[in-house]
Amino acid sequence: MCSSIIVQNLGPLKNVSIDLSAEFSVIIGPQASGKSTLGKIIYFCKKIRDYAIEFVSNEDMFLSNLSYDDIYKSFLRSLHKKYLENFDFGKTEYEDFLIKYNYDENNFILINLDNEKNIIFEFSREIEARLKSFFSGVREFNLDNMKREGEEWKFTFRDFWQRLEAQQFREKFLKDSVFHDDSEIIYVPAGRGIFSILADQLSVASGLNFGLPIIDFIKRVQAAKARFKKNLDKVVEDYAKTDREPVNNDDLQLAQDIIRKILKADYVNDTDGEKLYFDSNNWVRLIYGSSGQQEALWILLLMFSLILEHKKAFVILEEPEANVYPNAQLDIIKLIALTLNSTKSKFFITTHSPYIMTSANLLIHSGQVENKIINDNGDSIIPKQLRINPEVTAAYKITDSKNEIHNIRDQETGMFDASEIDTISDIIGEATDKLIDLEIEHECRE
Repeated sequence: MCSSIIVQNLGPLKNVSIDLSAEFSVIIGPQASGKSTLGKIIYFCKKIRDYAIEFVSNEDMFLSNLSYDDIYKSFLRSLHKKYLENFDFGKTEYEDFLIKYNYDENNFILINLDNEKNIIFEFSREIEARLKSFFSGVREFNLDNMKREGEEWKFTFRDFWQRLEAQQFREKFLKDSVFHDDSEIIYVPAGRGIFSILADQLSVASGLNFGLPIIDFIKRVQAAKARFKKNLDKVVEDYAKTDREPVNNDDLQLAQDIIRKILKADYVNDTDGEKLYFDSNNWVRLIYGSSGQQEALWILLLMFSLILEHKKAFVILEEPEANVYPNAQLDIIKLIALTLNSTKSKFFITTHSPYIMTSANLLIHSGQVENKIINDNGDSIIPKQLRINPEVTAAYKITDSKNEIHNIRDQETGMFDASEIDTISDIIGEATDKLIDLEIEHECRE
Protein backbone atom coordinates (compact mmCIF):
# COMPACT_ATOMS: atom_id res chain seq x y z
CA MET A 1 0.00 0.00 0.00
CA CYS A 2 1.65 3.21 -1.21
CA SER A 3 1.07 6.24 1.02
CA SER A 4 2.52 9.72 0.57
CA ILE A 5 2.04 13.32 1.66
CA ILE A 6 2.23 16.75 0.04
CA VAL A 7 2.52 19.92 2.14
CA GLN A 8 2.66 23.43 0.72
CA ASN A 9 2.94 26.80 2.50
CA LEU A 10 2.17 25.55 5.99
CA GLY A 11 4.27 27.03 8.78
CA PRO A 12 7.93 26.63 7.85
CA LEU A 13 7.15 24.04 5.14
CA LYS A 14 6.98 25.60 1.69
CA ASN A 15 7.04 22.69 -0.73
CA VAL A 16 7.25 19.13 0.58
CA SER A 17 6.37 15.88 -1.16
CA ILE A 18 7.51 12.55 0.29
CA ASP A 19 6.73 8.87 0.05
CA LEU A 20 5.56 7.35 3.34
CA SER A 21 5.44 3.73 2.25
CA ALA A 22 9.08 3.12 3.29
CA GLU A 23 9.53 1.11 6.48
CA PHE A 24 12.49 3.19 7.69
CA SER A 25 12.46 6.92 6.91
CA VAL A 26 14.80 9.60 8.24
CA ILE A 27 14.61 13.35 7.74
CA ILE A 28 17.46 15.68 8.71
CA GLY A 29 17.70 19.44 8.67
CA PRO A 30 18.47 22.52 10.77
CA GLN A 31 16.33 23.67 13.67
CA ALA A 32 13.11 25.53 12.77
CA SER A 33 13.16 24.01 9.28
CA GLY A 34 9.86 22.16 9.72
CA LYS A 35 10.82 18.59 10.69
CA SER A 36 8.58 18.49 13.77
CA THR A 37 5.78 20.24 11.89
CA LEU A 38 5.92 17.57 9.21
CA GLY A 39 5.87 14.81 11.83
CA LYS A 40 2.76 16.31 13.45
CA ILE A 41 1.01 16.68 10.10
CA ILE A 42 1.65 13.01 9.32
CA TYR A 43 0.44 12.09 12.81
CA PHE A 44 -2.79 14.08 12.36
CA CYS A 45 -3.56 12.64 8.92
CA LYS A 46 -3.02 9.05 10.07
CA LYS A 47 -5.00 9.64 13.29
CA ILE A 48 -8.10 10.67 11.32
CA ARG A 49 -8.92 6.98 11.23
CA ASP A 50 -8.90 6.86 15.04
CA TYR A 51 -10.90 10.09 15.27
CA ALA A 52 -13.57 8.41 13.11
CA ILE A 53 -13.60 5.41 15.46
CA GLU A 54 -14.02 7.79 18.41
CA PHE A 55 -16.75 9.80 16.63
CA VAL A 56 -19.12 6.81 16.50
CA SER A 57 -19.48 6.98 20.30
CA ASN A 58 -21.16 10.41 20.05
CA GLU A 59 -24.51 9.79 21.76
CA ASP A 60 -26.33 12.94 20.59
CA MET A 61 -25.25 12.34 17.00
CA PHE A 62 -26.14 8.67 16.62
CA LEU A 63 -29.42 8.78 18.56
CA SER A 64 -30.70 11.67 16.44
CA ASN A 65 -32.74 11.80 13.24
CA LEU A 66 -30.00 13.63 11.38
CA SER A 67 -29.37 12.52 7.81
CA TYR A 68 -26.15 10.70 7.08
CA ASP A 69 -25.05 13.79 5.13
CA ASP A 70 -25.48 15.93 8.25
CA ILE A 71 -23.66 13.38 10.38
CA TYR A 72 -20.81 13.33 7.85
CA LYS A 73 -20.62 17.15 7.96
CA SER A 74 -20.52 16.98 11.75
CA PHE A 75 -17.60 14.57 11.50
CA LEU A 76 -15.74 17.06 9.29
CA ARG A 77 -16.38 19.77 11.90
CA SER A 78 -14.94 17.47 14.57
CA LEU A 79 -11.82 17.09 12.40
CA HIS A 80 -11.52 20.87 12.28
CA LYS A 81 -11.51 20.96 16.08
CA LYS A 82 -8.88 18.21 16.23
CA TYR A 83 -6.79 20.08 13.67
CA LEU A 84 -6.76 23.21 15.83
CA GLU A 85 -5.77 21.08 18.83
CA ASN A 86 -2.84 19.69 16.84
CA PHE A 87 -1.51 22.89 15.28
CA ASP A 88 -1.12 26.57 15.99
CA PHE A 89 0.33 28.30 12.95
CA GLY A 90 -1.02 31.77 13.68
CA LYS A 91 -1.54 33.86 10.57
CA THR A 92 -0.15 31.18 8.26
CA GLU A 93 -3.43 29.33 8.77
CA TYR A 94 -5.15 32.03 6.74
CA GLU A 95 -2.75 31.95 3.85
CA ASP A 96 -3.15 29.55 0.95
CA PHE A 97 -1.84 26.21 2.17
CA LEU A 98 -2.40 22.64 1.16
CA ILE A 99 -2.06 19.24 2.81
CA LYS A 100 -2.79 16.16 0.76
CA TYR A 101 -2.32 12.79 2.45
CA ASN A 102 -2.64 9.79 0.15
CA TYR A 103 -3.71 6.67 2.04
CA ASP A 104 -3.07 4.66 -1.12
CA GLU A 105 -3.01 5.22 -4.88
CA ASN A 106 -6.68 6.23 -5.08
CA ASN A 107 -7.75 7.44 -1.65
CA PHE A 108 -6.76 10.66 0.07
CA ILE A 109 -7.70 13.53 2.35
CA LEU A 110 -7.19 17.11 1.20
CA ILE A 111 -6.91 19.95 3.73
CA ASN A 112 -6.82 23.58 2.56
CA LEU A 113 -8.86 26.81 2.62
CA ASP A 114 -12.11 27.76 0.96
CA ASN A 115 -12.75 31.18 -0.61
CA GLU A 116 -13.59 32.63 2.81
CA LYS A 117 -10.30 31.37 4.30
CA ASN A 118 -11.97 28.63 6.35
CA ILE A 119 -10.12 25.33 6.79
CA ILE A 120 -11.90 22.57 4.88
CA PHE A 121 -11.48 18.80 4.68
CA GLU A 122 -12.19 16.81 1.54
CA PHE A 123 -11.92 13.03 1.25
CA SER A 124 -11.68 11.06 -1.96
CA ARG A 125 -15.05 9.80 -3.22
CA GLU A 126 -14.51 6.24 -2.03
CA ILE A 127 -13.60 7.22 1.54
CA GLU A 128 -16.45 9.74 1.71
CA ALA A 129 -18.97 7.16 0.47
CA ARG A 130 -17.75 4.47 2.88
CA LEU A 131 -17.77 6.86 5.84
CA LYS A 132 -21.32 8.01 5.04
CA SER A 133 -22.45 4.41 4.66
CA PHE A 134 -20.83 3.44 7.96
CA PHE A 135 -22.25 6.42 9.88
CA SER A 136 -25.69 5.75 8.39
CA GLY A 137 -25.52 2.07 9.38
CA VAL A 138 -24.52 2.92 12.95
CA ARG A 139 -27.33 5.48 13.23
CA GLU A 140 -29.93 3.00 11.93
CA PHE A 141 -28.66 0.36 14.34
CA ASN A 142 -29.08 2.73 17.28
CA LEU A 143 -32.51 4.00 16.20
CA ASP A 144 -33.78 0.43 15.76
CA ASN A 145 -32.66 -0.35 19.30
CA MET A 146 -34.35 2.84 20.53
CA LYS A 147 -37.66 1.73 18.97
CA ARG A 148 -37.33 -1.75 20.44
CA GLU A 149 -35.99 -0.89 23.92
CA GLY A 150 -37.08 2.72 24.36
CA GLU A 151 -35.23 4.93 26.82
CA GLU A 152 -33.39 1.89 28.17
CA TRP A 153 -31.23 1.84 25.05
CA LYS A 154 -30.31 5.48 25.53
CA PHE A 155 -28.91 4.63 28.95
CA THR A 156 -26.90 1.67 27.61
CA PHE A 157 -25.67 3.41 24.44
CA ARG A 158 -22.24 4.37 25.72
CA ASP A 159 -21.75 1.07 27.51
CA PHE A 160 -22.50 -0.83 24.31
CA TRP A 161 -20.11 1.15 22.12
CA GLN A 162 -17.32 0.79 24.66
CA ARG A 163 -17.57 -3.00 24.76
CA LEU A 164 -14.70 -4.90 23.22
CA GLU A 165 -16.81 -6.46 20.45
CA ALA A 166 -18.21 -3.06 19.45
CA GLN A 167 -14.73 -1.51 19.45
CA GLN A 168 -13.42 -4.36 17.32
CA PHE A 169 -16.30 -3.92 14.86
CA ARG A 170 -15.60 -0.21 14.41
CA GLU A 171 -11.85 -0.65 14.19
CA LYS A 172 -11.99 -3.51 11.71
CA PHE A 173 -14.32 -1.71 9.33
CA LEU A 174 -12.58 1.65 9.44
CA LYS A 175 -9.06 0.22 9.39
CA ASP A 176 -9.64 -2.43 6.72
CA SER A 177 -12.41 -1.06 4.50
CA VAL A 178 -12.00 2.72 4.69
CA PHE A 179 -8.45 3.79 5.49
CA HIS A 180 -6.61 0.55 4.65
CA ASP A 181 -4.27 0.94 7.61
CA ASP A 182 -4.27 -1.26 10.71
CA SER A 183 -1.07 0.10 12.31
CA GLU A 184 -1.13 1.71 15.72
CA ILE A 185 -0.05 5.37 15.50
CA ILE A 186 2.68 6.31 17.99
CA TYR A 187 4.17 9.78 18.32
CA VAL A 188 7.31 10.17 20.45
CA PRO A 189 8.13 13.88 20.88
CA ALA A 190 11.45 15.58 21.53
CA GLY A 191 12.01 16.80 25.08
CA ARG A 192 10.92 13.47 26.56
CA GLY A 193 13.11 14.00 29.61
CA ILE A 194 10.63 16.49 31.08
CA PHE A 195 8.03 13.71 31.37
CA SER A 196 10.46 11.60 33.37
CA ILE A 197 11.06 14.57 35.67
CA LEU A 198 7.32 15.16 36.07
CA ALA A 199 6.85 11.46 36.88
CA ASP A 200 3.69 11.21 39.02
CA GLN A 201 2.47 14.60 37.79
CA LEU A 202 1.82 13.30 34.26
CA SER A 203 -1.94 13.26 34.86
CA VAL A 204 -1.74 17.00 35.54
CA ALA A 205 0.51 17.55 32.50
CA SER A 206 -2.00 15.81 30.21
CA GLY A 207 -4.50 18.56 31.04
CA LEU A 208 -2.18 21.33 29.89
CA ASN A 209 -2.23 22.84 26.40
CA PHE A 210 0.49 20.61 24.93
CA GLY A 211 -1.33 19.69 21.72
CA LEU A 212 -2.80 16.30 20.87
CA PRO A 213 0.41 14.51 19.78
CA ILE A 214 2.15 15.18 23.11
CA ILE A 215 -1.00 14.49 25.15
CA ASP A 216 -1.29 11.16 23.32
CA PHE A 217 2.33 10.39 24.24
CA ILE A 218 1.72 11.27 27.92
CA LYS A 219 -1.33 8.99 28.06
CA ARG A 220 0.63 6.21 26.39
CA VAL A 221 3.42 6.49 28.96
CA GLN A 222 0.90 6.53 31.80
CA ALA A 223 -0.72 3.34 30.51
CA ALA A 224 2.62 1.62 29.89
CA LYS A 225 3.98 2.27 33.38
CA ALA A 226 1.74 -0.41 34.87
CA ARG A 227 3.56 -3.05 32.82
CA PHE A 228 6.99 -2.28 34.27
CA LYS A 229 6.40 -2.96 37.96
CA LYS A 230 9.20 -5.52 37.64
CA ASN A 231 12.39 -5.70 35.61
CA LEU A 232 12.34 -6.68 31.94
CA ASP A 233 13.02 -10.38 32.60
CA LYS A 234 9.99 -10.60 34.89
CA VAL A 235 7.85 -8.58 32.46
CA VAL A 236 8.54 -11.15 29.72
CA GLU A 237 7.97 -14.04 32.13
CA ASP A 238 4.61 -12.66 33.29
CA TYR A 239 3.47 -11.89 29.75
CA ALA A 240 4.34 -15.41 28.58
CA LYS A 241 1.96 -16.84 31.22
CA THR A 242 -1.05 -15.21 29.57
CA ASP A 243 -3.19 -16.74 26.83
CA ARG A 244 -1.61 -14.57 24.15
CA GLU A 245 0.53 -15.75 21.25
CA PRO A 246 3.97 -17.14 22.19
CA VAL A 247 6.59 -14.43 22.62
CA ASN A 248 9.70 -14.21 20.45
CA ASN A 249 12.31 -14.91 23.11
CA ASP A 250 15.31 -14.31 20.84
CA ASP A 251 14.14 -10.85 19.80
CA LEU A 252 13.10 -9.97 23.34
CA GLN A 253 16.44 -11.06 24.78
CA LEU A 254 18.29 -9.00 22.19
CA ALA A 255 16.02 -6.03 22.96
CA GLN A 256 16.73 -6.38 26.68
CA ASP A 257 20.47 -6.51 26.05
CA ILE A 258 20.33 -3.31 23.96
CA ILE A 259 18.14 -1.48 26.47
CA ARG A 260 20.39 -2.35 29.41
CA LYS A 261 23.43 -1.32 27.39
CA ILE A 262 21.90 2.12 26.78
CA LEU A 263 20.33 2.71 30.20
CA LYS A 264 23.09 0.92 32.15
CA ALA A 265 20.26 0.01 34.53
CA ASP A 266 16.86 -1.67 34.86
CA TYR A 267 13.76 0.53 34.97
CA VAL A 268 11.16 -0.50 37.58
CA ASN A 269 7.99 1.37 38.47
CA ASP A 270 7.22 -0.17 41.87
CA THR A 271 4.97 0.97 44.71
CA ASP A 272 7.64 3.45 45.80
CA GLY A 273 7.89 5.18 42.42
CA GLU A 274 10.02 5.03 39.27
CA LYS A 275 13.57 3.81 39.77
CA LEU A 276 16.68 2.81 37.86
CA TYR A 277 18.26 -0.31 39.40
CA PHE A 278 21.99 -0.75 38.78
CA ASP A 279 21.84 -4.09 40.60
CA SER A 280 19.46 -5.71 43.09
CA ASN A 281 20.62 -3.47 45.93
CA ASN A 282 21.59 -0.17 44.30
CA TRP A 283 19.17 2.15 42.61
CA VAL A 284 18.35 5.81 42.00
CA ARG A 285 15.00 7.47 41.47
CA LEU A 286 14.33 8.20 37.81
CA ILE A 287 14.08 11.91 38.52
CA TYR A 288 17.76 11.82 39.59
CA GLY A 289 18.90 9.74 36.63
CA SER A 290 21.01 11.25 33.86
CA SER A 291 19.39 13.41 31.19
CA GLY A 292 20.32 10.76 28.62
CA GLN A 293 18.55 8.03 30.59
CA GLN A 294 15.47 10.20 30.96
CA GLU A 295 15.39 11.14 27.26
CA ALA A 296 15.93 7.58 25.99
CA LEU A 297 13.77 5.68 28.49
CA TRP A 298 10.39 5.76 26.78
CA ILE A 299 11.81 5.27 23.31
CA LEU A 300 13.31 2.04 24.60
CA LEU A 301 10.35 0.81 26.63
CA LEU A 302 7.78 1.58 23.94
CA MET A 303 9.85 -0.34 21.38
CA PHE A 304 10.19 -3.20 23.87
CA SER A 305 6.40 -3.25 24.33
CA LEU A 306 5.82 -3.46 20.56
CA ILE A 307 8.16 -6.45 20.31
CA LEU A 308 6.61 -8.11 23.38
CA GLU A 309 3.07 -7.77 22.03
CA HIS A 310 4.15 -8.29 18.42
CA LYS A 311 2.18 -5.16 17.56
CA LYS A 312 2.53 -3.34 14.25
CA ALA A 313 2.84 0.44 14.54
CA PHE A 314 3.68 3.57 12.59
CA VAL A 315 6.12 5.38 14.88
CA ILE A 316 6.95 9.07 14.47
CA LEU A 317 10.11 9.55 16.51
CA GLU A 318 11.66 12.97 17.12
CA GLU A 319 15.37 13.35 17.82
CA PRO A 320 16.30 9.93 19.22
CA GLU A 321 19.83 11.27 19.72
CA ALA A 322 18.87 13.81 22.41
CA ASN A 323 21.40 13.82 25.29
CA VAL A 324 22.71 10.42 24.22
CA TYR A 325 26.36 9.52 23.59
CA PRO A 326 27.19 8.59 19.95
CA ASN A 327 27.72 4.89 20.83
CA ALA A 328 24.26 4.78 22.38
CA GLN A 329 22.79 6.47 19.29
CA LEU A 330 23.94 3.44 17.30
CA ASP A 331 22.30 1.15 19.87
CA ILE A 332 19.01 3.06 19.63
CA ILE A 333 19.02 2.62 15.85
CA LYS A 334 19.72 -1.09 16.39
CA LEU A 335 16.68 -1.36 18.68
CA ILE A 336 14.56 0.45 16.09
CA ALA A 337 15.77 -1.97 13.40
CA LEU A 338 14.97 -4.91 15.68
CA THR A 339 11.45 -3.56 16.25
CA LEU A 340 10.98 -2.97 12.54
CA ASN A 341 11.99 -6.52 11.67
CA SER A 342 10.20 -8.21 14.56
CA THR A 343 6.83 -6.45 14.22
CA LYS A 344 6.67 -5.14 10.61
CA SER A 345 6.34 -1.63 12.05
CA LYS A 346 7.36 1.54 10.21
CA PHE A 347 9.46 4.44 11.53
CA PHE A 348 9.57 8.09 10.54
CA ILE A 349 12.52 9.69 12.35
CA THR A 350 13.50 13.35 12.58
CA THR A 351 17.06 14.13 13.61
CA HIS A 352 19.90 16.66 13.75
CA SER A 353 22.52 13.99 14.29
CA PRO A 354 24.94 12.70 11.65
CA TYR A 355 25.56 9.74 14.00
CA ILE A 356 21.93 8.65 13.63
CA MET A 357 22.33 8.77 9.85
CA THR A 358 25.67 6.95 9.73
CA SER A 359 24.40 4.35 12.23
CA ALA A 360 21.45 3.72 9.93
CA ASN A 361 23.86 3.45 6.99
CA LEU A 362 25.82 0.74 8.82
CA LEU A 363 22.71 -1.40 9.30
CA ILE A 364 21.51 -0.74 5.74
CA HIS A 365 24.94 -1.67 4.37
CA SER A 366 24.81 -4.88 6.40
CA GLY A 367 21.39 -5.60 4.94
CA GLN A 368 22.81 -5.10 1.47
CA VAL A 369 25.96 -7.19 2.01
CA GLU A 370 25.32 -9.77 4.71
CA ASN A 371 21.85 -10.75 3.48
CA LYS A 372 23.49 -11.79 0.20
CA ILE A 373 26.79 -13.23 1.43
CA ILE A 374 26.94 -16.27 3.68
CA ASN A 375 29.96 -16.06 5.95
CA ASP A 376 31.87 -19.36 5.79
CA ASN A 377 32.72 -19.33 9.49
CA GLY A 378 29.14 -18.52 10.46
CA ASP A 379 30.00 -15.23 12.16
CA SER A 380 28.00 -12.14 11.27
CA ILE A 381 29.17 -8.57 11.62
CA ILE A 382 25.64 -7.34 12.28
CA PRO A 383 23.06 -9.86 13.61
CA LYS A 384 20.31 -10.58 11.12
CA GLN A 385 17.57 -9.13 13.35
CA LEU A 386 19.36 -5.75 13.33
CA ARG A 387 19.90 -5.36 9.60
CA ILE A 388 17.81 -2.90 7.61
CA ASN A 389 16.63 -3.97 4.19
CA PRO A 390 18.01 -1.32 1.76
CA GLU A 391 14.85 -1.60 -0.34
CA VAL A 392 12.60 -0.20 2.43
CA THR A 393 14.51 2.99 3.31
CA ALA A 394 13.91 6.68 2.66
CA ALA A 395 15.95 9.75 3.60
CA TYR A 396 15.32 13.45 3.15
CA LYS A 397 17.04 16.71 3.94
CA ILE A 398 15.28 20.03 4.45
CA THR A 399 17.31 22.89 3.03
CA ASP A 400 18.32 25.85 5.18
CA SER A 401 17.18 28.52 2.76
CA LYS A 402 13.84 27.67 1.12
CA ASN A 403 12.76 24.94 3.56
CA GLU A 404 12.23 22.59 0.64
CA ILE A 405 12.90 18.88 0.89
CA HIS A 406 15.42 16.83 -1.06
CA ASN A 407 15.85 13.08 -1.39
CA ILE A 408 19.29 12.04 -0.07
CA ARG A 409 18.87 8.27 -0.47
CA ASP A 410 21.14 6.49 -2.92
CA GLN A 411 18.82 4.61 -5.25
CA GLU A 412 21.20 1.68 -5.78
CA THR A 413 22.39 1.04 -2.23
CA GLY A 414 19.47 2.38 -0.20
CA MET A 415 22.00 4.22 1.97
CA PHE A 416 21.98 7.91 2.83
CA ASP A 417 24.26 10.39 1.04
CA ALA A 418 27.17 10.97 3.41
CA SER A 419 28.07 14.29 1.78
CA GLU A 420 24.67 15.65 2.86
CA ILE A 421 24.88 14.26 6.38
CA ASP A 422 27.81 16.10 7.93
CA THR A 423 28.39 19.34 6.04
CA ILE A 424 29.64 20.99 9.23
CA SER A 425 32.81 18.88 8.99
CA ASP A 426 33.53 20.40 5.59
CA ILE A 427 32.91 23.90 6.95
CA ILE A 428 35.19 23.29 9.94
CA GLY A 429 37.82 21.64 7.73
CA GLU A 430 37.85 24.52 5.28
CA ALA A 431 38.15 27.12 8.06
CA THR A 432 40.90 25.04 9.74
CA ASP A 433 42.88 24.89 6.47
CA LYS A 434 42.67 28.67 6.15
CA LEU A 435 43.90 29.11 9.74
CA ILE A 436 46.84 26.78 9.07
CA ASP A 437 47.68 28.67 5.86
CA LEU A 438 47.52 31.95 7.77
CA GLU A 439 49.74 30.55 10.52
CA ILE A 440 52.33 29.29 7.99
CA GLU A 441 52.30 32.59 6.12
CA HIS A 442 52.86 34.50 9.37
CA GLU A 443 55.77 32.21 10.37
CA CYS A 444 57.43 32.66 6.99
CA ARG A 445 57.31 36.44 7.36
CA GLU A 446 59.10 36.22 10.65
